[in-house]
Amino acid sequence: MENDHFEGLANWNKSIKPNARNFKPFREMKAWTEHKESFLITLEAQNLAHLVEKNPMIHDDDLYLAQQKFMFKVMKDDFLHHKANSIIKRYTSTKDARRIWEEFCKFYDKSIAIAMDANILVMHLADAKLHKANWNHYKIQRDKFNEIPPDSMISDPQAVRMSQNVVSGTPNLAPGLNQYRQARKAAGNTFDK
Repeated sequence: MENDHFEGLANWNKSIKPNARNFKPFREMKAWTEHKESFLITLEAQNLAHLVEKNPMIHDDDLYLAQQKFMFKVMKDDFLHHKANSIIKRYTSTKDARRIWEEFCKFYDKSIAIAMDANILVMHLADAKLHKANWNHYKIQRDKFNEIPPDSMISDPQAVRMSQNVVSGTPNLAPGLNQYRQARKAAGNTFDK
C-alpha cells in the first residue's frame, strides 16, 4: 500500500508537470472575476481542481500533501492583493488551499468594489443608445455585467427592455420598435417585453 502512495506522487510529478508560471498574478480587486475564472481553468488543466473543491476525494495522502504545498506557494506568489495576502498568512502552518480559496471567494465575490463596478455597468447599459455607440460595445458591457458574481445576471426580460432602450432614437430602427409595441398593445398584451 505504501508503494501506491509513492507511485501516485511520482506519476503526478511525471505526467502533469505542474507549472506555477501558468497561474497569473492577482493584484486588483476589480480583476477578480476574470482572475477567478483563469485560476480555476488552470487548476483543471493541471489536474489540481480537487484542491479547492468542498469535499475532495483523497486517495493518496502524500500526493495530496505535496499538491497542497505546491498550491500554497502558487497562492503566496500570485495572490498579491493585500486582502489575499492576509488570508494566506493565516494558513501558513496548514497550507490548506481549499480553505484559502473559500475565503477568497467569500470576500471577493461579495466585495463592495465588485458591486460598484456592477452599478457602473448597469448605468452605462441603461444609458446606451445604438446611434451613439456600436452594438458590439453594448454587448461587451452586458457580458461583463453578467460575469460579475454572484447574482448580477441580467434576466431575459431585462435584456429585452435594455435592448429596446438601445434601439430607441436610432433612425430606421426606432419606428420598428414603436410598431412592435403598438401591435402588442392592440393584441391585448400590455406587458412590454
